[in-house]
Amino acid sequence: MIFSNRQITLFFLFLVYLHSLAAYSLFGVPLQWLVSVSVIGLVFFLLSRGSVHIVPGTNLFLSLFIWGLMITLYKVIFYADPSLLPKGSTTGFLPYIGLRFLNIVVFSCVVYIVYYVGRKGHGDFLIKSLVNIGVAVALSAVYIYFAQLYGWPEPSRSRLGTSGGEQHTVFTYAFHRALGTFREPSHLAQWLVLPLCLSFIGEPKKNALKTLSISVALILTGSLTGIGGVLVGLCLAFLIMPKTNVSVLKSLGRVVVPCFAVVFLLVFVSLSKSGELSYLEVLWDRVEPMLFGEGVEDSNRGYVYHYFSGKALSWWGEGFGMSNLTFAHQLGVSVVASFLSLYLNYLVSTGWVGVTLLMLFLLYPIFLVYVNRNKLNSEKGVFLLMAYGAWLFMFAGHAEELSVGFGVSYALVVLMVKEVQKKPSHSGGYSF
Repeated sequence: MIFSNRQITLFFLFLVYLHSLAAYSLFGVPLQWLVSVSVIGLVFFLLSRGSVHIVPGTNLFLSLFIWGLMITLYKVIFYADPSLLPKGSTTGFLPYIGLRFLNIVVFSCVVYIVYYVGRKGHGDFLIKSLVNIGVAVALSAVYIYFAQLYGWPEPSRSRLGTSGGEQHTVFTYAFHRALGTFREPSHLAQWLVLPLCLSFIGEPKKNALKTLSISVALILTGSLTGIGGVLVGLCLAFLIMPKTNVSVLKSLGRVVVPCFAVVFLLVFVSLSKSGELSYLEVLWDRVEPMLFGEGVEDSNRGYVYHYFSGKALSWWGEGFGMSNLTFAHQLGVSVVASFLSLYLNYLVSTGWVGVTLLMLFLLYPIFLVYVNRNKLNSEKGVFLLMAYGAWLFMFAGHAEELSVGFGVSYALVVLMVKEVQKKPSHSGGYSF
């Protein structure tokens, strides 16, 4: 055996850390792209060793992928209009379409790798390591936050920003927001949600500082999507797994510690430029129109829903990437437009058929947990499902594509269910 399963796990964790360096590139190639290629290569390596595992939900995923591929190929062949590609695009028409599928393939590869190392007995090690990586990302984000405020040195950002130009480090917001090693504060928030949820697993006292560190960074992003995702994910977990034990409540008690950090941020850090609004008031000013106004159309994502309000949706869709180009053309912007929602993206790209397949795929792990809820370890079950539910919420508010973080979360949930459905074999086994 050239590489041990432990070494494979360590290499994957290294790739996960590199994936957090979203603001940087190497020789003009974004580090996240290099991670994508490496993840795919790692799966081919595992398969070449005869390490074939069927991940629960594979049939649903393949149905979704094949449907999206068929629709996109049909639209590209018969209705492609390369002139729709905005002037600020960094790739050509066909490479842009191809990258949409690359992201889907990378997601599936991440799911496979995590499922594989879990089946080989490294699930607990993977979880602990992901938390440690999350702490490292969070601490660097806190440093960069203050570095941008006080002019301290920070690594030069070598990748284009999401608007197609230089990355923005100053925001038109009531207070400065943590950006970390990402190109947007919301991207940092989404990335931190998984390690934050995982940090509740284990010894409460041992992980308290880790939970605190990640929580501080998440709060400094000012991201409603990330913060709301954690809360919604926790509610979903308790709805699906209502029976909790003392260890779960003890782990949740660590929320008290981050709460002190929240108070500190509210009073000393997260004040508006005028000094009149607190952090909480700023967030409420964004939430209130959605609750008591015209819903999401009153939010900073209103332009997306205005576009959909006058659009006729089909059963088939416009194809991945093609839908974004049409959207950008309608908006008249110089960069590719995002739907800021996985569900809306799949609805317009793959139609009602595609979004139905997507929902079946996303709900399948929840169904598995619900059916086996009385057999599951309640502590791990609650917090793994919490992370999964958080991603389902974030897919509605910002993320429009299946991601690496969600791939890890998906695999951990189905792996947990697999553990109780079938006893481990003598060749591999679980330590999960």
